[in-house]
Amino acid sequence: IRIRTMANDAYKDVRGLEFNLEKMFSSSWAARVTFDYSLVSGAKYGFHTIYQDPAKAYRYTNPNEVSMDWISDYKIKADVSYLTNADLGPRSILGNILTAVHFEYFAGPKYTWYPKDYTGVPEPFNKRWYPHNVVDLRISKRVKIAGLISNIGLDIQNLFNYYDRRLLSGTELDDWEESGQMPIESDSGESDVWNFYNSIATPKRMIYLTLGFEF
Repeated sequence: IRIRTMANDAYKDVRGLEFNLEKMFSSSWAARVTFDYSLVSGAKYGFHTIYQDPAKAYRYTNPNEVSMDWISDYKIKADVSYLTNADLGPRSILGNILTAVHFEYFAGPKYTWYPKDYTGVPEPFNKRWYPHNVVDLRISKRVKIAGLISNIGLDIQNLFNYYDRRLLSGTELDDWEESGQMPIESDSGESDVWNFYNSIATPKRMIYLTLGFEF
């Protein structure tokens, strides 16, 4: 009798550095930048198949206990804000306007791909997929309405309408690397745009008008 086992016998080794720089240049200007760099390795271990017959050798998930090659990753986040002087413009109409910009860039995941006619010695994780990046913009102004201090704002998420691409695999990855062909939707035979562009991780540009009150 052969018995297959499934267990969460795995580990990851993560090492990283984080740098954070914050600066207020004046009472109006401020900026912050964060940089994360990490290395990840790991492996699986434990039984894959065991047998009732004691004469048969057990099969192991990772018999040589070989760890995965180190994979690098990095992320950058930045915020810049500017607040206008309270008395700027006629009747201070341009005063107390806060403009804030948020930017983030995440390196894409590493993966392994070589053309079919490659004759050299392949190395794992030789390529890096497309990154995630997005820019958000917020503009708000403090005004008095009926004796209450209110904040009227405009929020624009994903200002430049960037999009993430889903990391492909198998023949879909071969087609993309060799000819730039997107995955094909099986029913229609057309390019599977909605599945290829990851609108969940990075939705299309969205614009909001906001209103808040301070009590």
